[in-house]
Amino acid sequence: MPRPFSLATLGLIALATTIQAADRTTLTFSDGRIFPESLTSTKDGTVYVGSLGQDSVYRAGRDAAVATVWVKPKTAGLQTVLGVLADEKAGVLWVCASASGGRGGAPVVGETALKAFNLKDASLKTSYPFPGNGLCNDIAVAKDGTVYATDTTQARILRLKKGATALDVWSADPKLLATADGIDLLADGAVIVNSVGQSTLMRIPVQKDGSAGTIEMLEPSQKLQGPDGMRTVESSAVASELQQ
Repeated sequence: MPRPFSLATLGLIALATTIQAADRTTLTFSDGRIFPESLTSTKDGTVYVGSLGQDSVYRAGRDAAVATVWVKPKTAGLQTVLGVLADEKAGVLWVCASASGGRGGAPVVGETALKAFNLKDASLKTSYPFPGNGLCNDIAVAKDGTVYATDTTQARILRLKKGATALDVWSADPKLLATADGIDLLADGAVIVNSVGQSTLMRIPVQKDGSAGTIEMLEPSQKLQGPDGMRTVESSAVASELQQ
């Protein structure tokens, strides 16, 4: 039986053109065809936006009304930019970049990787390739510094242990984790993840040794339809919802 779960949903309709942060009411972009897919912020109100259309990352300081290019297009192999997450403790902006092509016999171009950019100057610190490529979609960081990332096309969650030099497959399930998308951590340390294609929400406990426990299906208080990025607020999950 799915476990009941209280969920607040936020629409991303306004994200295509404007977002709200800090004391400003509207944030616009200096370029066209941005196709913002994910956003994150730091405690001082600085906002970072991943640009799927420009293969780059935009940034707006606390008092800025216009977001400008911060990580330039194609930097360090950036393409198909999806999730972004500011990790102030580590001084890192985590960015999901993915290979393109591969369908219908088309050649695969580029590499799927979780990239760490320095929050101070946008320089690349490290790039962690996804084993077997896939589609890096969203990112979450645990209190102990462990980083988790969803792989939408290969139905799995990858993990980067603190101090590790490579990602490992933390949890995989071809059915339950198919089209895995948004991910975050709950107050009890468990990982919560949704499926954009199946409109489902799951909880995965973290065992004492750090391994993944059994995937538990949750029953949200509100019906999901194509859930995308997801972040927790206090002890409740807040998921952004895209209408398919």
